[in-house]
Amino acid sequence: MARHLVVFAFIFFLVSCASSGGGSGNYIYAISKGDRFVLKKNIAISARKAHVVLQDGKIENFANIDKYAPFCRFEVNTKGEQTIKPDTFTVTKVSQNQPEVLPYTYNYYVKFDLSAANNPNIRSLACGAWGSGNATYLTFPQMQQALGSYFEIPEPKLQR
Repeated sequence: MARHLVVFAFIFFLVSCASSGGGSGNYIYAISKGDRFVLKKNIAISARKAHVVLQDGKIENFANIDKYAPFCRFEVNTKGEQTIKPDTFTVTKVSQNQPEVLPYTYNYYVKFDLSAANNPNIRSLACGAWGSGNATYLTFPQMQQALGSYFEIPEPKLQR
């Protein structure tokens, strides 16, 4: 009986991995230090803010987004009305996070610290979505859905 339970658990694990998108190369945490994001369009940041939130390819107010759907937060270092012009940003650090935001609800996000040779004001891009304890991080297509045509994201790495 115990042997059947172990076999069942192993099969369940394999099916779970397959249904969640496969290997780590499909998930945005596969982006690593040195990879590059390319901003394709101007981003306007309003007064008293140092960030914008993107969902479904549009800049939105955080209070109005569906937090259970993919979204990204692009941050700069200084608050105030400003326009970030198209540029290339290099990833300097990657961190995975899953803080609890409500009881049994977590924000699964990956934060990419960024730098730009032409703009020292650039801070980071964080992408994720809220979910229950069995949710997971975003895939590359989900991240691109959130960012729309604003950003070109690094290509997924092939698993070896």
